[in-house]
Amino acid sequence: MGSLPETLRQQAEEETVDLNELIGRAALLASVLRQKAVRVWLKQELQGYEPDVQVPSYRTGTDGTLVAMRPGAGWIEAPVTDAVARAAGAYELREGVPEILRDYAKIQKTGGQQLQLSEARQRELKALARLDAEMSLAVPSSAYERVLETVRIGIGLWAAELSARGVVGEGAVFSITEREAAAPVAEQLPQLIAQAAEQAAQQVAATPSQTLWSRLFGKAS
Repeated sequence: MGSLPETLRQQAEEETVDLNELIGRAALLASVLRQKAVRVWLKQELQGYEPDVQVPSYRTGTDGTLVAMRPGAGWIEAPVTDAVARAAGAYELREGVPEILRDYAKIQKTGGQQLQLSEARQRELKALARLDAEMSLAVPSSAYERVLETVRIGIGLWAAELSARGVVGEGAVFSITEREAAAPVAEQLPQLIAQAAEQAAQQVAATPSQTLWSRLFGKAS
């Protein structure tokens, strides 16, 4: 049986491998190696981030488009100043990877997705825009792609680091020496995720797309 870390690294580089399954395999390996920080990260990516938990930076953005519901016309880009548009464009993506993947085909087709806003955020945006209308925030598809790619690349970097430290194992069994060699890798997780996020951002930026969403709101996603 091959090395689990090396197999995981290879699978992370294959876009055809289902990301949900990849996260599950990585979570199993993290559990076997008793890497709590990695388990927590992967669990949050699967189940989503609770309201009281700070989301990682790769799940945030400032390029959202403020939209308002106009009777008879539907959703339109809110008629606000550039300053207000910039101030209102910040968002956090808290849904889990399975939920993103479930809607991803539609997100790609339309070029984005509207966020469901809390009543408090609705009031805040109405006051900011000085509009008495239902408000929402349109998030470009690139934001969701960035999340998915960061997770995939992050798992690959983590697995590669394990392999580089000689963590091979026999099936799902690892020696004491291998477990000790793996321990420092968990401490590197923030750096590995930051590296993954940077690579993902570059990858997404290199493949811009002009979609129905961008045509509607005049922005590239």
